[in-house]
Amino acid sequence: MRKFRALAIAIVFAVASISLGGCGKGGSSQSGNELTPISHTRVLTEFGSPDAAPKEVWDWVQANMKTKYAAAKSVKDTTFILIAAGPQPSSGYDIAVTSVVESAGQVRVVYKVVAPPPGTGAATVISYPYVLLKVPYSKTYKTFSFTQDK
Repeated sequence: MRKFRALAIAIVFAVASISLGGCGKGGSSQSGNELTPISHTRVLTEFGSPDAAPKEVWDWVQANMKTKYAAAKSVKDTTFILIAAGPQPSSGYDIAVTSVVESAGQVRVVYKVVAPPPGTGAATVISYPYVLLKVPYSKTYKTFSFTQDK
């Protein structure tokens, strides 16, 4: 089920990236206002895996995953983006990232907290869904903003 969900999220992002490719406020690339999709990957390995991220990133995730939180952290040649939904009333919640775009040095991340479908038998336990993304590091990324779709 997780593999299917990850594939579905990847497909949604691909479609969103294609749709956003022509978006922009300015008429030329010199305006600095065009939206440029940023290639990103979701870290899908086991929590704490050194193959997926350095220890300092996993420490950062662990320190922030149980609260509503969204931020970016650069380590060497990679920028990591963490989005945590905070406590949720059952298992089965996920975070779908709908777009990651850059304009004039500002990276905008749009995401949605996805509830489990009705009747799926989600366990009645407090869960702490989060997503960790990797994007290539760039000195041009000055600020990050996060918007939660409803």
